[in-house]
Amino acid sequence: MLKLIPLICGIIGLLAAFVYFSWVSRVNGKKADYQIIAKNNDLFHRDEWMTIIITIIVLSAATGVFVGWFACGLYAYGAAVTLLVEFAGSRVIARGRTELSLTDDNTRAFRISYRSGAAAGLMMTSFGLLALGAIFIPFKLQSAVTAIACYAFGASTVVIFNRTRFKPVADLYDSYIETVVSAIILSSLAVKTSNITSTFNTRTAAIFPLIVIGIGILASVIGSLFVRGRERSWEGLHINICVIVSAVLVAVSSAFLSYRMLQSYVYAVALVIGVVLGIATAMCSSRKMIFVPAVLFAIAMIVPYYFIGLYGIALAALGFVAFTAVMISINTFGLVTDTKSTIVNLGNGYSTIASALAVLAVFVAFIDAGHLVTISIMVPKVLAGLLIGVTMPLVYVTIYNKSTEDKDYSFILDMTAILIPVLIGLFLGVQTLGGLMGGLVTSGMITSFLINNFGSNNESNREGSYLVVSSVNTLIKYMTIVALVLAPVFSEFGGIIPN
Repeated sequence: MLKLIPLICGIIGLLAAFVYFSWVSRVNGKKADYQIIAKNNDLFHRDEWMTIIITIIVLSAATGVFVGWFACGLYAYGAAVTLLVEFAGSRVIARGRTELSLTDDNTRAFRISYRSGAAAGLMMTSFGLLALGAIFIPFKLQSAVTAIACYAFGASTVVIFNRTRFKPVADLYDSYIETVVSAIILSSLAVKTSNITSTFNTRTAAIFPLIVIGIGILASVIGSLFVRGRERSWEGLHINICVIVSAVLVAVSSAFLSYRMLQSYVYAVALVIGVVLGIATAMCSSRKMIFVPAVLFAIAMIVPYYFIGLYGIALAALGFVAFTAVMISINTFGLVTDTKSTIVNLGNGYSTIASALAVLAVFVAFIDAGHLVTISIMVPKVLAGLLIGVTMPLVYVTIYNKSTEDKDYSFILDMTAILIPVLIGLFLGVQTLGGLMGGLVTSGMITSFLINNFGSNNESNREGSYLVVSSVNTLIKYMTIVALVLAPVFSEFGGIIPN
C-alpha cells in the first residue's frame, strides 16, 4: 500500500499540470501558431541528442562493467526519463511564451507566465516521482536501494549537456532527483542507528522520502491556486503566499508522516528545519547577502545531524526540495516573460540553495557508501583533495566563459566532471575523494552566491550569470554523483598510491 502513495500523488500532479497547460493553450481563444512555438522553443536543442545518446551508451556499458548490470539498467532508465522530461518541459514553456506573445492584457500575461511555469514544474516533478516510484514495484527493495544512485547518475548525464536558457529549470530537476535518491540510500543507515523496530524498518524508511515528495507535489498544487495577482502590483505577494502555503503543508504533513510511519517526530524536525532554513537562505541570497545564507546553511547541517545523524541532513535537504514544483514555477516565470524582476531573483536563490542542499545530501550518502567514519584533513592526500575541490568551481567558471565562444571547451567541461573524481578515487582512494567533495560543497555554494549576487547587478550580464550559476551547480552535482556511484568500488580497491 505504501508503494502506491507516491504513484497516486504523481498522477494527481500530472493531472494538475494538464489542467494548467490546457488553460494556457486556450487562453487566447485561437489555434496555436506553431511557427512561433518553433521560434520560442530555443530552450532545448535536439541537435545535441546524438552526443547525449552516444555518451549514455558508453557510460551505461562502463556502469555495467564496474558497478553491475542492474545498475546499468537504472542508469539508462534515468537518462531516458530525463530526456523525456526536459523535452516536454521545454515545450510547455515555449507554448507559454507563444501565448504570451499573442496577448496585451497585463493580468492575463501574468497568469500565462506563472501557469506555464506551474504546468512545467508539476509535470517534471510528477514524472520524476512516478519514475522513481516505479523502480520499487517490480524489483526487490534492497537491490533497488543499492543501485538507485545510478538512476540519478543517468539523470545528471542528460542535464549536464543542456546549455540553453532551460538550464536553470533542468538544474532544479537534477537537485530534486539527487536529493531524493540520497535520502533513499541513507534510509538503511537510519534503520541501523534507530532503536525503533516495529514500523521503522528498511521498507518504510526507503519509501518515506518518496511519500514526502509526493505530499510536496500535492502541496505545490494547492499553493499554486493562490497565485492570482496582477503584474507589477500583486505578483510578488501572491507568489510568496504560494511558497508559504506549500511549505506549511509540507511541514505539517511531515510531522504526521514522521510519527505515523517512523514512530517519532524527530524525523519531522529535520524536514521542517530544511523547509524553514532553506526558504530563509534563498531569500537572503536573493537580496545580495553571502554571510547570512552561509550561516543558515551551516545550521541546516548541524541541527539535523545532532538529532538523527547523516540521515537527518538528507531529510533537511529533502524537506526543501519537496516543493520543487513551486520553485520551477517561479524560475520559469522569467523564462516565459523574459523579465528580470525580484521574483526571478528569488527563483534563482531557490535554485542555488536547492543545488547546495542536493550536493550536501549526495555527500553524506557518499560517506555511508564509502564506509567513511571520519575524513581527516591532517592526512596529506585528503588535504590535497580538499584543495582541488575548493578550486574546481572557479576553474569551471573560467572554462564555461570560454565555452560560450568556443564549443570545444564544452566538451572539456563535461569530461572534467567525469574524469577528476574517477582519477582521484583510482589513484588516491576514497578518503581523498571525500576531501574533494567536501571542498566542492563549500566552495561551490559560495561561488554560486557570488556570481548570482554580483553578476546579476548588470542588466546586460544578468541572464548570463544565471546560466553560469546553473552550469556550475550542475557540474558539481555531476562530480558528486559520479563519486557516489563509484564509492563502493574505490572503498574496496583502496587507491593505487598508498598512504
